[in-house]
Amino acid sequence: TTFSAYFYDFMKGEKKFIAAGSDAHGNFNLYRQARPPFVLIYEHTKQRFASVRTGVCINDELSENAVISALKRGGSYITNGPAAGIFVSNEKNETKGMGETVEGKSFTLLIEAISTEEFGRISTISVFLGDLDSKEEYLFKSFHNVSLYSAGEQVRLFLPGVSFYVRAVVETVRKGDKYICFTNPVWIKKQIL
Repeated sequence: TTFSAYFYDFMKGEKKFIAAGSDAHGNFNLYRQARPPFVLIYEHTKQRFASVRTGVCINDELSENAVISALKRGGSYITNGPAAGIFVSNEKNETKGMGETVEGKSFTLLIEAISTEEFGRISTISVFLGDLDSKEEYLFKSFHNVSLYSAGEQVRLFLPGVSFYVRAVVETVRKGDKYICFTNPVWIKKQIL
């Protein structure tokens, strides 16, 4: 499933979570593919095996059960470099993370992103809002030229409707190579006054 298919499911209000994986199907560190007219096999040793990973946010002590629980609730992100997490707090300071739903009247988003020398400094942090009433997703806020290995941003969310999700995309650059992280969303139900 592609990213756009997941985001379409988000717009329908479905809680499906992104997870990284490999489409190698037995390549075993050797790239091997048939090429048209499908009578020749092409292969090389530059296999990008496991370059995209799933990161999990653990609430409890690290254990196999804690990892599985985080994956089931959507407390995860996918990345080929940086790591990121998002959290939404309501007016009562109740905070929910990726894959969870927060209810309230007013909301604040906290984004935490981190990278290393291997993947370069954070270049851009983008926040997307999905309006589940109008079935539209839009770029809510973007931070450019961050140029740090670790960044945290707090953003007040102004929501015109009732049902939303928020997700983040973090990009890094090192020697011209780009790396990216997609978070799972936090769902938001706004209580009407």
